[in-house]
Amino acid sequence: MSLPVELIVIVCLYFLIGAIAIITINRRGQDPQNKERWIKYWFYLLVILVTILSIQYLFFTWIALFISVMGLFEIISAWWRSGKRKAWVLIIGLFLYLVIAFGFLLFAWDSDSTYLLFTYTLIFTQDGFAQIIGQLMGRKKFLPAISPDKTLAGVVGGCAAALVISAFIYKWLGTYLPSVWILIPHILITCFGGLAGDILASKFKRICGIKDYSNLIPGHGGVLDRFDSFMLAGAILGYLIRCEIL
Repeated sequence: MSLPVELIVIVCLYFLIGAIAIITINRRGQDPQNKERWIKYWFYLLVILVTILSIQYLFFTWIALFISVMGLFEIISAWWRSGKRKAWVLIIGLFLYLVIAFGFLLFAWDSDSTYLLFTYTLIFTQDGFAQIIGQLMGRKKFLPAISPDKTLAGVVGGCAAALVISAFIYKWLGTYLPSVWILIPHILITCFGGLAGDILASKFKRICGIKDYSNLIPGHGGVLDRFDSFMLAGAILGYLIRCEIL
């Protein structure tokens, strides 16, 4: 199956909304982060395009392996940079990470391209709209001790956007996807797993006393800063698919 035109339209609309949001935010006044927002925007576009193309042209398993290996190095590096270097932090962090990474690789291996595209589209929609809505309308913080920049409006808005997009994707790709009743738990798990992955990764950073896992992706940080949500959501789905629950 070639890359759906509808998916291309969704990505274009998504980034058009993102550009309008950045222009609106930057007009509020001179801010040192104005330039950084555009850097983050363009690199996010690049990451999404590379991921979508890797899924569509069947080399996403290698991308997933790269993400998992780089994430492992970032977990160890975060612990090392913490200064305290408590053994229990590394042991628990590595255990949780390896369980998640293995499930994520199962998901990448067992799922066809349409299923992967569906899941990833939900993830980047949820994540992107959470940032946009959070910056435009967010007032009340959501778990400020773990993730200071996350807002309640952003969390709710991101999940709502993912649910709306899922309906459009199913309408266009329904021929290639399971029945809607099978997809409903998949959608809910993806939204929950994406949010939980972000929170879990942020919690480990707070424990280690760092802001980003690395500076590999300009404006975003490390691989885990960008793929934490997709990894945990994919891991949960991967284990459920392998156990034939989904």
